[in-house]
Amino acid sequence: MAVCVIDGTTLVTEQEIIELCEEQLGSYKKPSKVRLTTEPLPKNVVGKILRKDLRDPFWEGRDRHVGGA
Repeated sequence: MAVCVIDGTTLVTEQEIIELCEEQLGSYKKPSKVRLTTEPLPKNVVGKILRKDLRDPFWEGRDRHVGGA
């Protein structure tokens, strides 16, 4: 999954981002889902993105925080 920040005025779809990633990175690295947001990504004081904070909403209500079967 990819979380992308957009400015709100640019028209872009989730499918366009997936296709761009497949084109630029290769099909095995493309995200299966894309979430578009206008909110800035959470960062720590050094400026690194807080990936755990981005993942937490998707793991609510689950005992384990791992994917797969």
